[in-house]
Amino acid sequence: MSTQEQRLETLPLLLLDLQATGPRPDVDHPFDLAWWLQTSAGEAIESCPIALPALARLPAILRRRGCEPGTAGALSALAARERLAPVLGASAAIVAHYLRFEAAWLRAWFGDELPPLICLHALSRRLHPRLPSHSLAALAGRLGSEPAQRHRSTDHVAATRAIWRAMLAELADHGIRTLPALLDWLSGPVEPAGAGAREYGLDRRLRLALPDTPGVYRYLDARGQVLYVGKATSLHKRVNSYFRKRRGDSAAIRELLTRAAGIETTVCASAVHAAILECREIQHLDPPFNTALKQSRRPLYWLDHELGMVATGHDQRYRIGPWSGSWNVELWLGACEAVFDGDLRRLQRITAARSDETPQPDAVRTVLLAAWQHPSDRRSLLARAIRRHRHDRSTATGPAAEEGEGHASTQGHGPDASAGATEHRVETFDPVTCCARALATIASLHIRSRQLLRLRKRHWQWEEGGQRLSIHLTEGESEGEADATSLSRPMTAIDWDLASVLAGELTRLRQNGCRVWRLPPGGIRKMASTAT
Repeated sequence: MSTQEQRLETLPLLLLDLQATGPRPDVDHPFDLAWWLQTSAGEAIESCPIALPALARLPAILRRRGCEPGTAGALSALAARERLAPVLGASAAIVAHYLRFEAAWLRAWFGDELPPLICLHALSRRLHPRLPSHSLAALAGRLGSEPAQRHRSTDHVAATRAIWRAMLAELADHGIRTLPALLDWLSGPVEPAGAGAREYGLDRRLRLALPDTPGVYRYLDARGQVLYVGKATSLHKRVNSYFRKRRGDSAAIRELLTRAAGIETTVCASAVHAAILECREIQHLDPPFNTALKQSRRPLYWLDHELGMVATGHDQRYRIGPWSGSWNVELWLGACEAVFDGDLRRLQRITAARSDETPQPDAVRTVLLAAWQHPSDRRSLLARAIRRHRHDRSTATGPAAEEGEGHASTQGHGPDASAGATEHRVETFDPVTCCARALATIASLHIRSRQLLRLRKRHWQWEEGGQRLSIHLTEGESEGEADATSLSRPMTAIDWDLASVLAGELTRLRQNGCRVWRLPPGGIRKMASTAT
């Protein structure tokens, strides 16, 4: 039987993936190559890492995606091409996810006399024209196989193989079983991607039946793995808002909706409880589509008693903190050295880069005017700055600002953005103003750190929708045990995120006119016994 009459599943098809620094073979360089021949014995994927030239580097966008250049034992591009040549000659067709990229390199290496080319991206657009996304991860996840976890050619070929095998069954349903029939079908017209409603894997009846209450929702893939965790004031409205066809949806959202095959929800007493539960579940489940609140990427930092040394752990020596974000600690240490060493130029470099994210330095300028001439030590300098900063905030916003916890907003520049941060730029270099800016930032961050520490040790009550609700961040313990534990245990990275989320939610409640109380240790138990 000739290859023209053979069924697609018995043909020697070459599944291929090549990664390079760019799409142009004349100026760019390959760094990873892998392939699998469909009729070869076994399931092993051939891998061929390629060494980059001495002066070549991966573009920043590839490094952010986790791509890695050839490791030890990598071949030259010429050796990789010679290794691929006999496999290419034995194949009846070449299959790749987005073949336009690989085709340019194959033509540069072997000329135009190539086997027929089959692009899975184009094939998917014909089989499922209304899918939100046709990316490699979206297609693999939708079909129930494991998406590529790393940006390596071997993982991409494994995902391509799973997608191809699933598509063979779909092609058979269309009466396409041979290579000529497939090539003829691919050369025909394609249905426009925007025609008709989008095709989702999640049953429409499931999302329409969700309650109109606060809670947490979890998107699941075909294997039951959690893809994304989110919170909502109304589960029904929030989940269904994803499925309204909108322009400008991000690629990540389209991929999520393509892979989602199920949904789980947890009804919560309020939006505050939903926000806290969302934070806990992101920490525990580490869903691939959640990018914020993943503490493995953002450790906490502590300073020693003299505020001159930094560590990522808490002990008897390092007790000042915690602060989240290495830049904040570097700012403090660098600014202090510049103040006490008189290195004004270094101080200017430290403060100029982030001058638009710091509070007005007027609150501590008077402190520095004296400290600049007669500096004492870091602790006294910070103590004076904090007093001036608190006094300035109290004068500007009234006594309510001194309650602290509910006003530590999580909006702005990341989790450490301080409440009331305003833009401030210095047109000419003024050493006192530059130092004031740095110290004002550190003072506000130190105040926020103290607020979050206190916030996690308290019980909170508020009135919302005619109900009185309460919450405490310590989970799984009685009120008395929780308070004792919170007082003795240092704040962890998870505690920091939970406290930041709760701070933002309490701020939202107050802005909406809700009354908020903070209760002393055992306060909820005492109130309950009094009511009884």
